[in-house]
Amino acid sequence: MSRQGLRATSAHFAPTRLAFAGSLLTTTILGASQAFATTPCAGLTSLNIPNTTITSATAVAATGATPAYCNVLATVAPQTDIEVRLPVKWKGRYLHLGGGGFDGTIAQNAPASYNVNLLADGYAIGASNGGHRASQYPGPTFAGNQQLVLGYAYTAIGDTDTVARAMIRAYYGRPASYRYFDGCSNGGKNASVAASKFRQDYDGVIGGDGVWGHADERVGGGDMAGLTAVWARVVNVTGSFNLATFPAKLTALYNAEVAKCDALDGIADGIISNPGKCQFDPAVLACPAGVDTPACLTPTELTAVKTLQSDLLLNHEVIGAPYGIGNLVSGLSAVLGGGQGLGQGFLAMAYNNPAFTISSFNLQRDFSFISNQFGRVDDMTGSLFGAARYVSDGGKLIVWSGGEDALVPVAGSVRFVERLREVVGDRARDNLRLYTLPGVNHCGGGPGADTIDLLTPISNWVENGVPPRNLIASKLNPAGTVTFTRPLCPFPQWAKYTGGNSNSASSFTCIKPDGDDRHAGWDR
Repeated sequence: MSRQGLRATSAHFAPTRLAFAGSLLTTTILGASQAFATTPCAGLTSLNIPNTTITSATAVAATGATPAYCNVLATVAPQTDIEVRLPVKWKGRYLHLGGGGFDGTIAQNAPASYNVNLLADGYAIGASNGGHRASQYPGPTFAGNQQLVLGYAYTAIGDTDTVARAMIRAYYGRPASYRYFDGCSNGGKNASVAASKFRQDYDGVIGGDGVWGHADERVGGGDMAGLTAVWARVVNVTGSFNLATFPAKLTALYNAEVAKCDALDGIADGIISNPGKCQFDPAVLACPAGVDTPACLTPTELTAVKTLQSDLLLNHEVIGAPYGIGNLVSGLSAVLGGGQGLGQGFLAMAYNNPAFTISSFNLQRDFSFISNQFGRVDDMTGSLFGAARYVSDGGKLIVWSGGEDALVPVAGSVRFVERLREVVGDRARDNLRLYTLPGVNHCGGGPGADTIDLLTPISNWVENGVPPRNLIASKLNPAGTVTFTRPLCPFPQWAKYTGGNSNSASSFTCIKPDGDDRHAGWDR
């Protein structure tokens, strides 16, 4: 069935019981003449949506480059707070923005790396607090409430769309012509759910630095159970280290990696653009016997580094992805800080026990349980086969990852996409793109070009049938000025310097890997 056919049959266009007043607008949608009422902004509070309280609907005047819009706040019981923004100048597009961390508040901005004005681009926008109002830290205090856990996992996504669809149809007099989902981090995890569980509700999905698939689908460790186990491993293997001095050692390690592999792309610019060709052994930084300085690694530290850069195995099977080139420097501090809280938080949700500690996790004993809980019980991430149906039915999917992501190993996204390509047909593979951003940390930051706009290419792909090509990533200084650009190459291609201005993407060419590229940390 074509994507257009899916749109016509999707629950996205099922009748919704709405009570509102306004002038009738007769229009033709999907070939059938239908009459809808248009409602002014303030009147949207009178809509009747099951299980929903509409708190306010406020007309917001234009400010600078941001056009006037109607801002709607609503709550779906028990705690899913939702915000919908409806631009006066609408282009028939709806965009659902994913959340971050453990949510708890509404995030109404595009990923910072995009540097775009969504309302000016004509998007009606929906976002939520992830199904609960608990604070993010020290962890998900809602973990003992299974209804709120399911809200965080997936029901808040569906509830947000239900409210946004009702508002769009009432305010504009017709449903959205094109529907998109976009998010990074937890929003990237949300994207996997959108593309799988809610696949009929979106024409295009973008997921950055996310979590994909279920453990029993053999996706190479990028699933929620695998990532949680990897976070627990970081805590276990580094828990006794002196964190006042160990970051300096990791900086020395990173500098040595850059010195070894930076120029493999044709230019020494502080960015490892071809990690698959980087054959770096951290043992070159081994401390001499009896010596321990910030510039070297003790035997215990060296073992820890090699462990974190290796697959996590259980009964000789890969269940967790390794950290790759360059991302252990900020990775250790990130995982021992935010990642420890994240790992502990997801374990607390799996066991419905806010007091569960990551130190209590035993891989041999607990992995089977959390795999089933995150996969079949909670639907914490979207399944591989749900995503396969999405792209096979014509949905457009862009997966991207920071090449030096400190929290979520890039290998997880790479392996998932490679596995996805294995299970779909040749034609469906054309509906899928993967980008890894060299030198970029979790959802942005790092030395690499981390400012990207993926909404424009995916909308052009969906609306005009033009696949993404010749994409550009930029690096901005604090003043917002572009300092350099790089081509955004579809994986497994990488950007090779071919001569000219090293700050211009035009001086680089996306090329396919050579035969001796190792794809370090990516082969299953």
